[in-house]
Amino acid sequence: MDMAETTKKQSKDAAKEERKRRVLDATIKCVQNNGFHSTSMSEIANEANISVGIIYRYFENKEAIIEALVEQEIEERNIKFDKLNNTPDEELLRTFLKLIPEVVDRACMCDVSNIGLEIMSEAARNSRVANIVKKAEQHSSNAAKAVLKRIVPNLNNEYIDAYSDFFQIFFDGMMVLSVIKPDFNKKLVSQIMLKIITDMTKTSNN
Repeated sequence: MDMAETTKKQSKDAAKEERKRRVLDATIKCVQNNGFHSTSMSEIANEANISVGIIYRYFENKEAIIEALVEQEIEERNIKFDKLNNTPDEELLRTFLKLIPEVVDRACMCDVSNIGLEIMSEAARNSRVANIVKKAEQHSSNAAKAVLKRIVPNLNNEYIDAYSDFFQIFFDGMMVLSVIKPDFNKKLVSQIMLKIITDMTKTSNN
């Protein structure tokens, strides 16, 4: 492939990714206004200012769009897990604690919390979406467990699983709280979570 063909392919790929991004952004906006279940492909197309046919060129259906949105969230989480994985053991707890306020703030962002809750709601009645969410949460859970095992190596797997589940409940709860009580004290809640994590390091299997 010569330089001209390479440049043309890169331009084509960039245009494709841009159109996909517009579809995802449009979906988030439509879902915030109408809910996932009530949002149609034509509404997404109108919001993205592209044709329905172009959307179907990249996404088979709305579930495929949800999968792309979930993958987008996984990529965001992976950035943080990669940072933790590349942190030496002696600095891991400190780095982990510094990330908590960032994660809380992100969970409470309007677009993140709204789309997250809509996807969970859809997962309750749509088995394909449920499988997408389960796969994503399992991925995050496994990554979290690996980090926790390094932070508190004396804990057995039962405790590690329980702490991982607790953190998932906590951050999912942040999304709910940001909707029903958007003015809650995020700073203080983050401080309480930091204390829980610090106390976790003192936990034994007994």
